[in-house]
Amino acid sequence: VAQEQFRKPNGDKVLLENIIPLTENEEMEVPENYECPFLEQELWISATGKVSPCCAPDNLRQSLGDLGNVETMRIQDVLSSEKYQNLVKNYKKQNLCKTCNMRKP
Repeated sequence: VAQEQFRKPNGDKVLLENIIPLTENEEMEVPENYECPFLEQELWISATGKVSPCCAPDNLRQSLGDLGNVETMRIQDVLSSEKYQNLVKNYKKQNLCKTCNMRKP
């Protein structure tokens, strides 16, 4: 994995790790062994209570399915739901997740 050092304005070093170069014209596929940093770690909840698994743009996240709404269900119920558990097990098959540059080694 590429590692480069840069400097902050105050001169302190900044280490960039796990860099995946992105290009404008290519669709990138992330290595199979890279894992989602969001699933089973955090949830994203909209102002209307809609539950999302990650920070991808809303129009793209919709492809992952409707995980529920905290106005009508408990967070524990979202996490234990069949939909969420299927996403955890099979997210690497999702087109959105295959090209997600947030996945980590």
